[in-house]
This record gives sequence, C-alpha cells and structure tokens, in this order.
Amino acid sequence: MRGDPGSLYDAHAARLYAHGWSLLGDDAAAAVRDAFVAAVRHPPRGDVVLWMYGLSRTAATSRGAFERPWHVASGASGASGTADPLLRAAA
Repeated sequence: MRGDPGSLYDAHAARLYAHGWSLLGDDAAAAVRDAFVAAVRHPPRGDVVLWMYGLSRTAATSRGAFERPWHVASGASGASGTADPLLRAAA
C-alpha cells in the first residue's frame, strides 16, 4: 500500500463516508470500515482514489446497497410540475 493506513484513512475517509451514506444511509460507517480493512489486505491497483472508491462500492454492495428501494421525495410526486429536472427524472 502506498503510505501508511493512517494517512490513507485521513486522506479518504470523509469522502468515502459521504459516498457510503448516499448508498446505505446509517450503515455507511460500517462500509467505510470494511473498505479500509480490504485496503490493508489488498494492494492498490492504479489510482489510489479510484481504488478506494471501488473498495467502498464493493463494501456497500455486500451490505445490500443496491437491493434497497429508494424513494423520491414526496414533493416530486407531481413530476411534471416539479421545477427540478433531477427530481422529474427520478420520479
């Protein structure tokens, strides 16, 4: 691994937590922990940031991130009347 685990954690933990939160909500901290455990066990391949996001996504997937339904905010129920194009597309 390039650098020590502590500096790797300091450099990437906050962003990986935000990424995990978007996929898992309250289980994000556990997925970040899983990603860093995997980082210690497996050497990086290529860009460290992309490698860490890959480990984070794998950890989130193993915790069921893509099996959970997600819901659009109730304000987007009338999708044609919603001004936000992202909410219209999601609805």
